[in-house]
This record gives sequence, structure tokens and C-alpha cells, in this order.
Amino acid sequence: LEHAKDVVIDHLSLGWGTDENFDVAGDAENITVRNCLVTEPLNAKGHGFGALLSGKGSVSVISNVFAHSMWRYPLSRMQKLVWANNIHYNRVQKYAVFSNCPPKGPCFTSQNTIIGNIYLDGPSTRGNKSKPFTFTRGDILKRTKFYFQDNYWRKNNGQLMAYHKPRDYIDDQGGNYDPIVKRR
Repeated sequence: LEHAKDVVIDHLSLGWGTDENFDVAGDAENITVRNCLVTEPLNAKGHGFGALLSGKGSVSVISNVFAHSMWRYPLSRMQKLVWANNIHYNRVQKYAVFSNCPPKGPCFTSQNTIIGNIYLDGPSTRGNKSKPFTFTRGDILKRTKFYFQDNYWRKNNGQLMAYHKPRDYIDDQGGNYDPIVKRR
């Protein structure tokens, strides 16, 4: 969905993509993906991903099932993202990665709302100890705002992790993210 505006994708099965199963790019604005099954990307050359969201607009991803991919539930570089009430199952690597710097171009300010999501490890997740969210690149510490609430991660050992403090959410890659990640 490059440069799309005012689009709703509802009740679709999205699978067997050769990179991501869906992506939003460019100046896409007011995109909603809801009630969809997003599963089994083909993983051609190590690119079996769920969703790539990269643009200057806004995206809402609500009440979907994401399953059996490497990661990118989502990889988000959107200026405004709502990721709510989704179920994520059987990742190989990470679940979600957030960045405010596109590969080409300047970094930007972004707002992210991540609420009511369930992350369930599966057979492909064996030995992976990374937490559900990873924050990377650029000056994300200064320009990005996150609102997290009611996200849960069930590890393969059966342990259910509920997130109540900012540090719980993050695979800290050398930075201290407490100033920008807040649970209200």
C-alpha cells in the first residue's frame, strides 16, 4: 500500500509473501488492517516477515492473527501507529521492531500505541530469549513516544509475562529507554 489514503483491509488472509505479507509505505495515510490472518510468508532468502510499516502517515492494525514468520510483527517506521488486540504466534526471531529512521532520509518524530496484544512462542521460537519489543536506530530516545498497556507474552516454558514497567518491554540494545517508554 504505497501512497494509499483512507483504506480499510478487513477479513482477508494474507500469506505466502516473498518478503513481507503486507507493507505500507510512502505517504500512506489513514490505513487500517483489521480482522485478518497474516501467516506463513515464504521466507525466500531469509525474508519471511509479517508486516513492514514505513511512511509519514498513520496505520492502525487491530484484531489480527500473525503466525509463523521470522519476525516483523511489525517492523514500524510510521509516524503514527496503533497496534492493538493482535495475536502473534510462533516467531523465529523477534516480534516487533520500532525505529524512527528510515534507511534513506532523516529521522522523525513518531507516536506508537501498543495495547492488548498477545505474544505466544511456538515450536520455531525454541531458544530465543529476546523480549517482544526491540527499539533501534537513530534518535528514537528523543523523538518517539510509546504508550503500552495490557500486552502479554507466553514463553515456550509456559511462563506468562505481563508488562508493568517500561524495562519489561525492551530488548535494550545498549540504550536506556526508560525516559520515553511509559505505561499509563
